Amino acid sequence: MKLTERRKWLHSALKTMVYTVPILAVGLTVNSSVLMTDAGYSYVHQNNLTGELDVFTEPGIHFRMPFLSKITKYDQVITVSFGNSIEENLYQRLQAQDPVQVRFADTYIGQIPVTFRFKLSNDPEAMKKMHREFRNNSNLIDALLVKNARNVTVITATQYTGEEFFQGGLNQFKSKLGDQLREGIYLTERRQVEVEEMDLAPVG
Repeated sequence: MKLTERRKWLHSALKTMVYTVPILAVGLTVNSSVLMTDAGYSYVHQNNLTGELDVFTEPGIHFRMPFLSKITKYDQVITVSFGNSIEENLYQRLQAQDPVQVRFADTYIGQIPVTFRFKLSNDPEAMKKMHREFRNNSNLIDALLVKNARNVTVITATQYTGEEFFQGGLNQFKSKLGDQLREGIYLTERRQVEVEEMDLAPVG
């Protein structure tokens, strides 16, 4: 009797597996072939079979190669903060850093709290090029955005004396900082100039 019951149980379990395994395989395949994208993010889809890259920047449902693809997610808007504590929403990522230590033109040293807001391009070719160089969102932030923001802040500070900065030069400093991030860093050269002769013109 016990042997008969055991056979029935094994038969029932085997029958259940025969029906369950194909359904599970179909479900996994469908799940792996569909990508649901959210607003505020860019997705790079890499087809590991062909090596092709596709970029999705709008929310929606997209099809991808099941089991043979890789999805990399990037924030479209990234905030990098040095020494500032701010509230972030879902479309930003905060990398909290210490204030940037700078040396002004008159050798004074100061610490500047500054916040940068970066917006990634929606151009597919630009996204593909960026992905090839940095591979993921964390590398992009650490190796490019944080590093460049800090370097540009330090370089911009060398164009001011400490007195100029702390006596009202902050707005001009911020303007030059943004200009250099968009257009490239200024090339500067220090020269010592000797004035041999100076005349005073009469004032009429």
